[in-house]
Amino acid sequence: MGWGFWDKIPLIACGIIALISILRLLQPHLIMNEKQLKNLDDIQKFYSDYFNQLEKLWFDFENNRIEEEQATKLFFKVKKLESDINPIILETIRSKPKYILKKAKLYSDTYFKQVFNT
Repeated sequence: MGWGFWDKIPLIACGIIALISILRLLQPHLIMNEKQLKNLDDIQKFYSDYFNQLEKLWFDFENNRIEEEQATKLFFKVKKLESDINPIILETIRSKPKYILKKAKLYSDTYFKQVFNT
């Protein structure tokens, strides 16, 4: 912005500087870095395995393959695994936009109504 023609239009020069400054401040929130993307991959893999374990446990219990006491012990054993991933989630996901939460709630409610007829 040191060129001479910017002297005649300082408001535009200030606007450009402000826009660039705002974009630099927002960049970490708009574009994820490699570590955040890796964390999201790890979180997705964890929860995929986690929910499969819970579903298998529920299936075994519902079909009387395991007793209630054994199912309870296995449930809390699987649930304890979640404490390993929570710090990664807190590091990666800092904010919870309300519109995404509403959309997720709508989709999950629809899913539960279709699958479990509730």
